[in-house]
Amino acid sequence: MKKFKLTWDERVVDQDGETLHLEQKNQVIEAESEAAACEQWKKENEHNENQNGLESCEEVVEHPLFSKCLVVTMSDESQWAVPVEFIARHRAAYYAIKEYEGNIAESLRDDTLPLFESEQYEIHDWAANNMNWSDVQCVAVQVEKPSVDYEDGWCNGEWSIK
Repeated sequence: MKKFKLTWDERVVDQDGETLHLEQKNQVIEAESEAAACEQWKKENEHNENQNGLESCEEVVEHPLFSKCLVVTMSDESQWAVPVEFIARHRAAYYAIKEYEGNIAESLRDDTLPLFESEQYEIHDWAANNMNWSDVQCVAVQVEKPSVDYEDGWCNGEWSIK
């Protein structure tokens, strides 16, 4: 059995049945295949008139590396942590198109995770050479604030009167 994460939009309605907004929902289903997971979801939701159809169904790949982060020290000495899972999925998506007929889970399991596991330098190498800050900023967490000596700056910093 494999795990699949299914995602869909569901209408949130008032007491008169008027749509207030859409809310993204997800559910993990264990099944033999993606098709079986989708079929199970359809059966469970056939009477839910507020669901807006299945948006995606992705195999869940779990790995110990996914609990780790790449921590980068910036020029201001702040440190930022980016989940290894985010970097791994970025790489796997790239190679899934080229070598795995679009199957990201297979690309993760067979290529990216063994590479990242065998040589952790590869994690940084992929991130630094194939991703921009704008790609990771949405998941990056600052773990160390910038190191700024305001006393020194006040006494010795550049100044002007404007």
